[in-house]
Amino acid sequence: MRGTRFRARTSEETRPRDGHAHDLALARRFLGYVRPYRTPLLSAMALLFVSGALELAGPYLTKIAIDDAIGGGDQSLLGKVVLAFIGVLVLSFVTNYIQHIIMTRTGQTIMMDLRTELFRHIQKMGLGWFDRNPAGRVVSRVTADVETLNELLTA
Repeated sequence: MRGTRFRARTSEETRPRDGHAHDLALARRFLGYVRPYRTPLLSAMALLFVSGALELAGPYLTKIAIDDAIGGGDQSLLGKVVLAFIGVLVLSFVTNYIQHIIMTRTGQTIMMDLRTELFRHIQKMGLGWFDRNPAGRVVSRVTADVETLNELLTA
């Protein structure tokens, strides 16, 4: 497991600056959790591009079916276009499904790493820190922030 990246932050440090909720420094910190999983994330992105290309093939096949097969009265071409269209739909479904599985699994693994590190960090905090920070606020903050990152990764 990676080393601890957390330190107690004041409310001034965690407040968004210049009205921007997503600070570049926070994005860099988050990339530290994502970086070990770059291979599955890159494969999911590749599948996303393949899926996009397959989505574009449907209208093109429809054009061929209408203009060439139906307009030209070529029944054998129409049958081939219909089979190609069904093949494109199946491939599109498969690529979307695999991409979804990869993203969900990778996102949940990243979230497990983040939650584990957060838990370890909170366990190391001194009693004085817990006196200054009410437990409800700590739990609410950790839960909300982790859930926001979870939605980013798995949505």
